[in-house]
Amino acid sequence: LTAAEVYHHPLFWNPEFRLSFLQNASDLVELEGRKPDSIVLKAIEASVQLLYVVNGTKS
Repeated sequence: LTAAEVYHHPLFWNPEFRLSFLQNASDLVELEGRKPDSIVLKAIEASVQLLYVVNGTKS
């Protein structure tokens, strides 16, 4: 990794940028939720299902 790549990692974002990112992501999910075949929502749902399996909370 380069220094620039490390610098742009979310771990190093300032609080204002983190909040802005989360607000934008939330807005996108809200807008996409109105679409019947949303690729974004399908990806989120697949990730959530994977997290349940990995954490052992879903059989």
